[in-house]
Amino acid sequence: MTFALWSLVLLLALSGWVSRWDLFWGDDWPIVIHEILTIVLQVCIVTHLLGVIASSLLERQNLVRAMVDGRKQVDEVPGGDGPASAAEVTHR
Repeated sequence: MTFALWSLVLLLALSGWVSRWDLFWGDDWPIVIHEILTIVLQVCIVTHLLGVIASSLLERQNLVRAMVDGRKQVDEVPGGDGPASAAEVTHR
């Protein structure tokens, strides 16, 4: 999803830039493409946010915090004494 979001942002900027070229002056298709990309990006953002919220509620984890600081709590560490972050699990 991250790749799709960043790709859409890049394509949106590119289509906006192309629509201002003299070569396409008077043509509607660059603006139509720009508008379509805007709608697709908005749908992807809403889908991503709803997915994060749903996953956070189902897993009972704060995924937004995990995205910010890179640490996601796991229930148990295999062979460990109790809960640990996912970073600790991968470094053992």
